[in-house]
Amino acid sequence: MEHNLIVRTARPEDAKLAARLMHLALGRFGEYTFGNGNPAKTLDVLERLFIAGSNRFGQEHAFIAEKNGNIAGLLLAHPAKIMTRLDLLTGRPMLRILGLGEVLRLLVRLLPLAGGREAERDEYYVSDLAVLPQFQGQGIGTRLLAFAEQRAAGHGLRKCSLIVALHNDAARQLYLRLGYRIVETVAYSRVQQRCGERGYQRMVKVL
Repeated sequence: MEHNLIVRTARPEDAKLAARLMHLALGRFGEYTFGNGNPAKTLDVLERLFIAGSNRFGQEHAFIAEKNGNIAGLLLAHPAKIMTRLDLLTGRPMLRILGLGEVLRLLVRLLPLAGGREAERDEYYVSDLAVLPQFQGQGIGTRLLAFAEQRAAGHGLRKCSLIVALHNDAARQLYLRLGYRIVETVAYSRVQQRCGERGYQRMVKVL
């Protein structure tokens, strides 16, 4: 029941499951970015970024959904106006984790995707949202989005935004049902599709 579901700030000891949940949210794009196609490496990099903090995937921007005391889902969200700073800060732990050579190869892989817009500065951006398979269909994703919208209001923001992969019809339908509207559709070129995705849609809800 819903009263057995809580949303709390993330803690360092959540790192392993948080990495699994971020991996679920990022899908093939996450493996392309962090593991060069290797799922185990992707999980390791995400876990270490989560623990390191002060970066795009750090624990200070993560919130955990617990049901009956068990971790069930994760929300990674922040005001969009700090996104550029977070992206820059992510470079330092990535250098420590991967080394200079691997980071340079990563930048080459990501170069075709440069310039894509994720959010506007006046939005609260839901960067990652995921629910473990055994907890799906129990309203946890809806609860996490409601929590994000409360956080947005607390930051004085009147819009909440996210992006959804073109292939993810189930998530898109959920977001539409909750009041999010598609404001932009980005279809990737053949070269860009090497990241494992066909493109994405940007969705915004006015609060």
